[in-house]
Amino acid sequence: MFAIETARSGRHVVLAVNGEVDVATAPALRHLLTEALTESPSIVIDLDAVPFMDSTGLGVLVGACNRARVAGSTLVLARPQPIVRNALRLVQVDTVIDVYDSLEDALAVGPG
Repeated sequence: MFAIETARSGRHVVLAVNGEVDVATAPALRHLLTEALTESPSIVIDLDAVPFMDSTGLGVLVGACNRARVAGSTLVLARPQPIVRNALRLVQVDTVIDVYDSLEDALAVGPG
């Protein structure tokens, strides 16, 4: 089952994603990221409960990162599982979006 929990943590909006991010679920992630970017200058996407992400999901992350930059916002990733981290490295998404091993480190990043 796929779910996204949205929470506030100080000045950040945290999207905790649970489940596979693929062609079927990526539109829901895109929608919530678009909403979050209007609510906060700092978005943290917690990937701890994401066992798999396909190219559609990776594209959603890159698109959201680009929209965040244009808006002067910050978007970072936290706690990707090994297979997701490998996908981020393989297509070099981790050169475009900062990836943190812990949620605490991701939350320490300031907006803008």
